[in-house]
Order: sequence, then structure tokens, then C-alpha cells
Amino acid sequence: DRYGVQQLRTALPPAAFALRRIDLARTGLVAGDCVHVAALVAACPPLDALQLDGNALGDDGASQLASSLADTPHLVPRHLSLRACALGAAACASLGALAHGAPRLASLNVSHNRLGVRGGRALAAAVLADGRRSHVRSVAARGCALGDGAAAVAAAAVALQRLS
Repeated sequence: DRYGVQQLRTALPPAAFALRRIDLARTGLVAGDCVHVAALVAACPPLDALQLDGNALGDDGASQLASSLADTPHLVPRHLSLRACALGAAACASLGALAHGAPRLASLNVSHNRLGVRGGRALAAAVLADGRRSHVRSVAARGCALGDGAAAVAAAAVALQRLS
């Protein structure tokens, strides 16, 4: 919960801020906790991985996390995992904006969320928007019912190869 994340941030000794990976999977986090998670990430540069799988963050939480992380794009982790976090298409738009503004973000895992076709198309925009590449090189979206949105993700990946 929010209090627990705040306590973790303040209780860690300064040496702990050399952490490379934070795994908060299935810890009961909700949307309101995301601003505190982002503050924890900002205190631990350079973080390689942030795993938030299995928390009920929803679109609001993912949007809040993406917005907070966007304030310090050079501190965004290389790998961000949001598997099974009750995300929808709106979260993909926020995460797509983060993907284009955060040079460190290399992989994004949004598997096992209810993204749907709109989410698939937004993920494609996260990989490639207006003909320019994001820094994201890996997007995992298994079990998201993308429908023809999956084709958009694949097409963006092919276009990305042409730009390399």
C-alpha cells in the first residue's frame, strides 16, 4: 500500500539506492501507490528493472506511473513489467507517451491485461510513432485479446527493423 511504499523509501539506507532491480509484484499496490513507486524509482538511479506484476493498478495507476516517470526520463528503468495489472487501452496510450520520452526504456511487458484492439494499436504507437523510433526494443503483450491490434504491433516491429 501507499504507506508501505513510503516507509520503504524512507527506511532504506543510502547504500540501498544503488539497487538495480525492484520487484514489487503481487504486493497489493493500487493506483494511488504509483506516485510513490515513481518516487522510489527516482531515488534509485540507474534502475535496470521495475516489476509491478499482479497489482491492481488499472489505467489510472499506469497513467499516474507513466506521468511521474516522465518527469525524470533519464531515470526510467530499462525494463518495466506490468503483467496482470488490470490495464486497458488507456494505459497503453500513457505508456506509449513514456516510451517516446524515456531514452532508457528498452522493454515493456503488459501481458495478461485487458488491452483489446485499441490497446494493441496504442502499443504499436509506443513502438513507432510518426515514423520515428522509440527506444523500446521489446513489447510483450501475451493474453491481451489484441485482435487486429496485434497486426498493428507486428507491423510497427517490421517498420522498426527498416529504420535500424
